[in-house]
Amino acid sequence: MPKGQSINKLTQQTLAIIYLSALGGWLSSPALAAVSTAEPNSLFEMSLQDLMDIPIVVSASRSEQKITDSPVPITIITAEDIHFSGLTNIPEILQFFTGVDVARQDRTRYIVGVHGMHSEYSDRTLVLIDGRNALNPVFGAPNWLNLPIFVEDIERIEITRGPAGAAWGANAFTGVINIITKKPGQTGNLVSTTVTEYGDSFTQTRLAGSKGKWAWRVSAGYEEIEDSDSAGAGRYQIGYPEMTPLIPLQTYRTRDFLRASKMDSAFSYDLSESAKWTFGAAYSANQVGDRELCGRFPQKDISIEMTRLFSRADFGIDEDVHGYLQWYGNYAAYHTPFLVERYDFFENDIEGQVTVPLSENNKITTGGNVRWTRIRNRNQTTFGEIVFDDDRYEEYWTGFFLSDQFDLTERLTLEAQGRIDRYSESSTDWSLRLSSIYALDNNRKHLLRAGVGRSFRAPGIMLRNTTLLGMMGLINVVPPPEKLENESVYSLEAGYSGWITDRLLLRADTYYQRMEDLIGSIVVSEFGPIQNNGFANVDGANAWGAECELTYQMNPFTISGFYSFNRLQTDRQDQNIRAFFPSEHKAGLRLRWKPDEKWAVNVNYVYNDCVPLNGSENPPDDIEVKNRLDMTVSRKLWNGNGELMIGVIDLLNETADPVHDLSYFTSYETPGRTFFGRLQISF
Repeated sequence: MPKGQSINKLTQQTLAIIYLSALGGWLSSPALAAVSTAEPNSLFEMSLQDLMDIPIVVSASRSEQKITDSPVPITIITAEDIHFSGLTNIPEILQFFTGVDVARQDRTRYIVGVHGMHSEYSDRTLVLIDGRNALNPVFGAPNWLNLPIFVEDIERIEITRGPAGAAWGANAFTGVINIITKKPGQTGNLVSTTVTEYGDSFTQTRLAGSKGKWAWRVSAGYEEIEDSDSAGAGRYQIGYPEMTPLIPLQTYRTRDFLRASKMDSAFSYDLSESAKWTFGAAYSANQVGDRELCGRFPQKDISIEMTRLFSRADFGIDEDVHGYLQWYGNYAAYHTPFLVERYDFFENDIEGQVTVPLSENNKITTGGNVRWTRIRNRNQTTFGEIVFDDDRYEEYWTGFFLSDQFDLTERLTLEAQGRIDRYSESSTDWSLRLSSIYALDNNRKHLLRAGVGRSFRAPGIMLRNTTLLGMMGLINVVPPPEKLENESVYSLEAGYSGWITDRLLLRADTYYQRMEDLIGSIVVSEFGPIQNNGFANVDGANAWGAECELTYQMNPFTISGFYSFNRLQTDRQDQNIRAFFPSEHKAGLRLRWKPDEKWAVNVNYVYNDCVPLNGSENPPDDIEVKNRLDMTVSRKLWNGNGELMIGVIDLLNETADPVHDLSYFTSYETPGRTFFGRLQISF
């Protein structure tokens, strides 16, 4: 007998409501809107049948499954979490959830990592938009504020904690962040404007609807982040002690700012009752201000254009056999007029998968993808009329995966995932994950999880082709002395989730990771005070930690708190792996109070004791992030068709000096306490 038949409907319905909130959401959150075209204010506004049909997660096994069936630890950030935070960019939202480390590099750049080591390019965590790769192939990382996506169009964010290469391939090294957008026709029309006291602004207009077999969602907007001087921040301290007086120690201000125009669209057509065609396009045009280097080399503003296209066909042969075939392409043009005039990249990916039941208790999901990337570097400098020949780089990826989920008993489920990836610039490599979930009782109120896995990270173009590093100002970097090997990580995980009382849910997880062949910089040659650096596989590391989260609900209050401990230790302390370590102690609290249908008060708090840097000869002090407290108050207007929100970011004003540049000669201040207001109208 399938395990689901042993649970009565009422128990299932109750479990669906409560368990969803336990994994990053709120008991008062809207249900995942994939099952409804409405936008209810809370789970309790949905029918019990809808709650039973919710496809909770797709990131763990690449197929829809309830949280209770997933043997992989997952955090869900709901649309309501995002909305009531008042925040307009994704990294700011992520920092209030367990398992994720976020540090701000400057006014326009963020460092994001999951479970362990992460760098300034966030290149050890795979970021997806609706399951599609959102990474810049040059850096192997997302450009967070350049993504053509609007936070109000996000249905949920799924965070898979731990190596997930067996499902998603290379670079899902420590975790996966899958940003899932609202489906065409699922939302309505809206206009939203957010303004801060420093003049930062975010505006979105969305048109959405459906007619017959067609549905659509089209959003356009403009984002502006004011320069550092206007925000009362941006003081840099710079100097190379070993190169003085070549570059003397001095203080200067940045010209960091962002001007971003965005458009995102999605259309769908019902081919039949079991088949649907979805396609869309997104575009962003950003202008980013840069700093003056030591007051001597004024840099021009950087401009970035990005276009994303996709086409996807979902099909179902019957109730149990289903899959999809999709193509998506990314194009971006970067104008970086300090050392490199321009580079652009093209990326095309064809991907497909199918889920087939082998028996009543066993189903497999299999598929693969082919990816082609081309990067063109114009190589024109601003120093005189020196012009080099164009450089072109091409890469090819192929991958095949297989996932097998088997209900061994009514209480025990096993899952095996394996994947083979072939990368044109390195050897064939593999990923594996074996997981299990065991219910301690027939009602599945108490669950145990355990898993073991292996994933890898392939060195990107930036690490292998030093010409491209010129655009970052790393002019003293030479080609790697030896071929770079893939980084690898081996993991062990265990966890528990269960109901302590009818209103209190506990989730606890622990993990251990062994990393090998980590890539870092080494000194290849020296000429006086000038060092020529290269990249090599230099080090290994161990990471371990534990997390605990409690969620309690008693209308009209919902409260969720968490604590996490993380420790990462490299084998050697003299290797520069250009990495940030996770915060050793992190705690957070999320509170929402909804006394009626009109008013809502939301409080988000997070504490990070420090963000240690990797070992180097002259590292700065650990980066103290301390406390951050955000608060919003909102009220519905015009019979629920409008909303006014006011809020404050960093009420305690403790986010100054959040991060040092990994070159160890700059430090940056954020604006600190910031008040904002938002007006949103639905029509």
